[in-house]
Amino acid sequence: MLNAVEHPGLVPELRRRLRSEGIRAERHRGAILLEPGELDRFASVGLFEGNDEVYFCAEWNDEFEPFPGRIAGEGQSFEITTPLGLEEWMVDAGCLLALGDGEALNWATLELDLGDRLRMRFPALKA
Repeated sequence: MLNAVEHPGLVPELRRRLRSEGIRAERHRGAILLEPGELDRFASVGLFEGNDEVYFCAEWNDEFEPFPGRIAGEGQSFEITTPLGLEEWMVDAGCLLALGDGEALNWATLELDLGDRLRMRFPALKA
């Protein structure tokens, strides 16, 4: 999800903007796929504006489907509970970290060390 658009890879204006900014992106089932180095460029040109969802995976899986629920920060804090099925989806998809923003940052990871560092850096959302 990008700027509350469910399938941003299907939006022609966004694809043109990515090309004009020199960002090499692929599309898969409406999702925008970026190589790790392209994420910095994506953020630096102001493409993250709120209500975005980003999934970090260790390797590409051709069967990848984005999580079917919302993980953005306007929902309940993941410190309280995560959306039903998110953890199972993360295991199945090989997702290392899921980030969703809006009013604040929501994140989920199955990596304990990463979770501890994120918890210290980003306080829980107000429920």
